[in-house]
Amino acid sequence: MKVKFILFLILIAMISKIGSTQTIDTDFRKKAADYYANSEWDKAIEMYSKIVSAEDKNLNAWSRLTSSYIQKKDDDKAFSLLKTAVTKGDNLYIWYNLSCQYAKRNMKEKAIESLKKAIIAGYLSSAATLIDQDFSTLKNDKDFLAVVEEMKKQEFPCMYNEKLNEFAFWIGEWNVYNIYGNKVGDSKIEKILNECIMLENWTSANGRSGKSFNTINSNTGNWEQTWVDDFGTVTEYKKGVYSNGALSFLAEGKDAANKTQYQKLTFFKNDDGTVRQLGESSTDENTWTITYDLLYKKKN
Repeated sequence: MKVKFILFLILIAMISKIGSTQTIDTDFRKKAADYYANSEWDKAIEMYSKIVSAEDKNLNAWSRLTSSYIQKKDDDKAFSLLKTAVTKGDNLYIWYNLSCQYAKRNMKEKAIESLKKAIIAGYLSSAATLIDQDFSTLKNDKDFLAVVEEMKKQEFPCMYNEKLNEFAFWIGEWNVYNIYGNKVGDSKIEKILNECIMLENWTSANGRSGKSFNTINSNTGNWEQTWVDDFGTVTEYKKGVYSNGALSFLAEGKDAANKTQYQKLTFFKNDDGTVRQLGESSTDENTWTITYDLLYKKKN
């Protein structure tokens, strides 16, 4: 009898487990997501409450459950659940929403602490944070603004990277001349991708075009340039170093005879505001031959 009773209990446990698993199946999750997407907050709350009850560490479900209460304007319930949700793990939206709730209650220290944890978890939306009405009481607070500024530094790292300004002397619209004073093309240099890339747009006097992408490789700390043109040429310049008003790159490739050839590309910042671009080639990195020598003059 004792053995049968134990087997009976095991069977009951298995049935209970199976029933629980079937409750949170794919269709159930999809229905919950649909309610959330369609702003049916009461139904979303019902569904996500069941999900977090079955899956205590499901941070996405906790986030949607608490957000649904926020959308319903039930801040008290949202606040209570958010404080529970952050004990389950780190989620950027949960920490951010908890920060908002603290701010609305004039709990500055808690609001800032939670906002910092949101940033650590990956929340990087400085502009949205500054206009969020939940932080209206803190919009002029120096401590709050300092945290938002730190968020912005992580959100737009290139804007705060002083090393990227080394090549800023090349930015602008230029007429380009050879050593004989003949115009050989036009070039426009601009920053793109939140100032992480300097894009060169080149058009030669005979209508051919090319572009180069210039940036600092975060792995090496060196400048790199990738040149592409309408001949299908691709040249990868690496090991770029800025020193004494000049930025010099090096590329390694093969010539028509499949022999190793090196190309050196150097940009000189001239005192009169012009820029000299010097191209050189070598087979041994010791003896260099000038392949072109150009002068960039700013357009009016």
